[in-house]
Amino acid sequence: MKTGMYRCVLLAAAAVVGVAAVAGPQASFGDGEFRCGCNYWASHAGIFMWRDWNPGRVESDLDKLAANGMTVLRVFPLWPDFQPLTSQYTAKCKLRGWSQGGEPLKNYAAVDDEMVERFRFLCRAAEKRGQGLVVGLLTGWMSGRLFLPQALERKNPLTDAESIMWQTRFVKYFVEKLRDEKGIVAWDLGNECNCMGDSDRAQFRNWMHSISSTIRLADRTRPVVSGMHGVKSVSDPDFEQDRINARDQGELMDVLTTHPYPLWTPGMNTEPFDGIRNVCHAACETTYYADLAGKPAFVEEAGSMGPQIVSEERAAKMLRASLFSSWAANIDTYCWWCAFDQNKLDYSPYDWTAIERELGLFTFAGEPKPTALAMRDFAAFLKTLPFRVLPKRKVDAVVVVSERENFWPQALGAWTLAREAGFEIRFAGAEQELPDSKFYILPSGSSHQTYSARS
Repeated sequence: MKTGMYRCVLLAAAAVVGVAAVAGPQASFGDGEFRCGCNYWASHAGIFMWRDWNPGRVESDLDKLAANGMTVLRVFPLWPDFQPLTSQYTAKCKLRGWSQGGEPLKNYAAVDDEMVERFRFLCRAAEKRGQGLVVGLLTGWMSGRLFLPQALERKNPLTDAESIMWQTRFVKYFVEKLRDEKGIVAWDLGNECNCMGDSDRAQFRNWMHSISSTIRLADRTRPVVSGMHGVKSVSDPDFEQDRINARDQGELMDVLTTHPYPLWTPGMNTEPFDGIRNVCHAACETTYYADLAGKPAFVEEAGSMGPQIVSEERAAKMLRASLFSSWAANIDTYCWWCAFDQNKLDYSPYDWTAIERELGLFTFAGEPKPTALAMRDFAAFLKTLPFRVLPKRKVDAVVVVSERENFWPQALGAWTLAREAGFEIRFAGAEQELPDSKFYILPSGSSHQTYSARS
């Protein structure tokens, strides 16, 4: 089955020899050309790279990534490092005012300008190497730990008005300062911001609207990327209120993202890591999001969760097959989590959770692992082709997705069976206008209310 899948991809590639070529590695993000990449924290310091700043190590890291085919990097201004907002109180805990690291505010947004200049260095270093940056603006959640400015630590980032005020100030200031940097190709809301606090659907939608609108007011030239994971099909207001649903994402975002880890995704992690479910996971979930939201989507972070879960060799086999599968599905970017192992760092979250330590394409010492070589070889393979962009895949059938329950398990089953049968599918929400097709697939749901009679 795997051999047949590779053969299908290569035959599809051969069939489009002669199509017009597009620009090379410097072309804009989202132009249809497939790009390999990863999520980047500096090899020597991980999440504390900005306070433990080492520009030489950053350049060395980027050289390693570029040499192995990585042309897209997702990067993160750690929120409390860039906005060191502190609060001051008088008697009976009455707020007296805000400060910046205990000193008067340096600007209206309480942003550390030295950190901004360090980030500018990263932008220019990446640009020199032909690497585009997807910037996760509000990095308050990272690798199992919450990072908030001191003045906002006891507030819910998704619902508290004061916290959102300071978030929008930070985003506006940061984007305006860096919008002229050519190395930045997209603004990401932040890393899995739905993990920063509890909220219902309306509250989370309002939070997304506040941040995305602030980005667009500061820079209308770049796409706004979701940065979320776990998007659901549920949209019917009479049923489950899932706060991260495809319709809201499609209304507010320019590009959706998937974080397809088999360990954490329902219906996955039930067979060998390089089995057909896991090989198809990224392509299926990314297509699922894009079709339901009506917006493009890409694989923003994927990974194995380390050698405690699967060997490096098997992880590389899965990655190689997943890259081919995603490319054939017209997904144009695939990023691994993450660039370097963090197993020598002795602070949280790395001393909390074992599976957060060895997720890199490279070891802590900078040696490439089998996954890095798999990505390098795939990027090299793409360069041998006489074209840069695959034609749009020919869809044979439409899978009708219920918007009254979480339909991911059924969508995954339909995709996997379709791949085994040798035909292509797309997804469409049952409550939306269905696209024309000669062939519709209506999977069974989990209840008697899966589909409405009015659909």
